[in-house]
Amino acid sequence: MKKYSLLLLILPLVLSSCENWLDVRPFDRLEVDKVFPDEKSTNAALNGLYVSMSNNDQYGKDMTCGALEVLALHFQVPASSSSSNISHEYYQLSSHAYTHEEAMKVLSRMFTASYKIIADANEFMYWVENGKDQYETRKYNQYMGEALGVRTYLHFDMLRLFGPMSDELTELSLPYYSVSSDTP
Repeated sequence: MKKYSLLLLILPLVLSSCENWLDVRPFDRLEVDKVFPDEKSTNAALNGLYVSMSNNDQYGKDMTCGALEVLALHFQVPASSSSSNISHEYYQLSSHAYTHEEAMKVLSRMFTASYKIIADANEFMYWVENGKDQYETRKYNQYMGEALGVRTYLHFDMLRLFGPMSDELTELSLPYYSVSSDTP
């Protein structure tokens, strides 16, 4: 009888709705409708574009003093360290073996990270444009100008790194995105 009494007490708890308990919001991301309602949160979103440009796949390492310096032959990269037979991730880049798996990893990281930030800038501009009425003209122009500047800067670097040589200028070479889209 005790088992049934205990079961009757626990059963309503188990079968009760747990909607609120399962409704967990990620702490590292904000929902769009909560990001752009005011100037403070829009500034935080814009700052997020700049912060994402500082990661190691971008201007925090690879696109400044890392891979680009190796490509320019400003660093000598040994085939392997003296204490192990593990080659440095930039060795194949320094040898200009761009199709080697290690070189492709580095270049792919830079390319992917750049287009992720371009997509984020496009998304930022989309939401600022939709909420245009809530900003002063000066702030609206600043937001749009800075996001456009980030997008343009990254498109330029992608063209500089992965675009055609001067004798191939008639060919299409890189994607240019001016809006966010789920389809390539």
